[in-house]
Amino acid sequence: MRRFSQFLILGWVLLSFLTGCSGLSLAADVTPPPDYTPQAPQSSGQAVASQSSLFPLVPSDPDQGEAIYLEKCLPCHGEKGMGDGPQAMNLPNPPPPVGSLEVARMARPADWYSIVTSGRLDRFMPGFSESLTDRQRWNVVAYVLSMSISPDAVEQGKTVFVSRCAECHGEDGKGMGTVTDLTRQDLLANRSLDDLVDVMKNGKGSMSPVAGMTDEEMTQVAMYLRALSFTALPQIEISQSESASQPDSASDSVSDLPLSAVVVNGTVTNAKGDVLAGVPVTLYVYKGMEVALEKSTTSGSDGTYRFEDIPYQTEQIYIAQATYGGTTFNSEVFHGTQVQGNEINLPITVFETTSDPSFVKVERLHIFFDFSIPGKVQVAELYILSNTGDEVVVPASPDQPALRFPLPQGATGLQFDEGELGSRYVALENGFGDLTPIAPGQGTHQVLFSYELPYERKTSVTLTMPFDVTAAVVLLPQSGVKLQSKQLAPMGQRNVQDMTFEMFTAGNLKAGSTIDIQLSGKPGGSPANSSGWISFVIGAGVFGIALIGTGYWFLRQRRLGQQGQTDTDAMETEESLVDAIIALDDLYQAGKLPEKAYQKRRMELKKRLEAIRGTKKE
Repeated sequence: MRRFSQFLILGWVLLSFLTGCSGLSLAADVTPPPDYTPQAPQSSGQAVASQSSLFPLVPSDPDQGEAIYLEKCLPCHGEKGMGDGPQAMNLPNPPPPVGSLEVARMARPADWYSIVTSGRLDRFMPGFSESLTDRQRWNVVAYVLSMSISPDAVEQGKTVFVSRCAECHGEDGKGMGTVTDLTRQDLLANRSLDDLVDVMKNGKGSMSPVAGMTDEEMTQVAMYLRALSFTALPQIEISQSESASQPDSASDSVSDLPLSAVVVNGTVTNAKGDVLAGVPVTLYVYKGMEVALEKSTTSGSDGTYRFEDIPYQTEQIYIAQATYGGTTFNSEVFHGTQVQGNEINLPITVFETTSDPSFVKVERLHIFFDFSIPGKVQVAELYILSNTGDEVVVPASPDQPALRFPLPQGATGLQFDEGELGSRYVALENGFGDLTPIAPGQGTHQVLFSYELPYERKTSVTLTMPFDVTAAVVLLPQSGVKLQSKQLAPMGQRNVQDMTFEMFTAGNLKAGSTIDIQLSGKPGGSPANSSGWISFVIGAGVFGIALIGTGYWFLRQRRLGQQGQTDTDAMETEESLVDAIIALDDLYQAGKLPEKAYQKRRMELKKRLEAIRGTKKE
């Protein structure tokens, strides 16, 4: 379920088309934008990704990536990706045959994305971080990966998957119960075809090896899973046997004619699965950034709604919105490229409402400091919130918001990346409140704001937690200012967009507790923006969320050392701990963690893994 107004729908459509910003990464492939409310949370544990392995927020589109490849990659890599482009002969070393299965099967999409982003100067390959947005880079990676995946192999893989894997993972790969969701972008972006085959062969965590499958079948299943991570599966030809099973009249159908109109339908249900009648439903069809069509109806006695003869184009986006209890609820975002047949099904789940915020938790809290403005320190706070209940949290009244955020004493110059006081936000005695409803689900709500505090060589900042906080990360620019805090653990340095930051983390903070920070030292260096880099990105309506990728994988499961081994995340699994150790090793080898912090963290993870396995191992 997604809950957001028509304006926010437009923002999501914008993200689908413009996932990036010249000179400043939106990093929408790391974290959703503010107020994006995703589907209700999956029950399976979140995958763990290393800092260097980002993943796309929305499925990559190979079709969009093809045009980029032909323009920017073909001259060296060749039409089929075999390293035989017209400029390849001018290079000291021929480009690798990325279009061959032998090479592509070993490739992790996140690694190829990093190469496309930063380049390989040792191989005379330029980076495209300036000329291509994050979304475009993921699209071209998807196209290159699809070069070696044939539609026939995907079809065979789907057949094997449905017969051998669907019992646990479901026919759509989303997992049953606590079983891993195989469509997750963070999982697929960090696994090569060979990695997926290896899991099938040897098992991993609670998953046993798959018996009775040939190597070829496992590779085909891996190709099918890779295709699931794209915007749409590659076009699969209907086999002769399938054609023969169709009625004779099929040859006389008009299915070969271009599709010009579709039927959009769905069912409105509540969280219990009960159908709801008489609920207003509006269909929005977007083409580019414009609303191409808007139609309204109400759900019938069986909870269903239906829109006939809706114009269809592959580049259009379809979203249905229901209004229930004064709150709007949205269907999934459906791309025209996903249409099969002539129907689009957009079910909508609605929820009851409450003004009790006790089920609201902070999934992640990110705090950033900037000293670009003389005599001041600018602080930005980004909250990623989850509603763990089954009701939408709404304000009790326009001046009594359900979500309240305190500000430290002396804070001035409050500004938001979206909205302002008097509209989305209301001023409170010691902070502000957010009037936007928060839907049930994990990471369904974001609040990003900044403020200023006086700073002359030394100051203390006390940050009060408005809700329980699972994980917090603080980033301090390396500018001569030192940070001390009893609640924060130093985690080394992080370089982002030519800026070096000191990173500090904390976990399992209770509502009402504080993070007490002492800042000291004279700021040095040249500010990136005379008004402060935080002011720039807040005022522009975007934020350098690329910073958030720093260490997130272990923050979700992090506990303070003094809490002891028994304080283990209830969602922690053997698989997530193994992945966390691997990701931790990658960070250390990349020079992103100091050795002392690395060794301590690795020992903690190993002990928790041993506890789950029930054995003591070195």
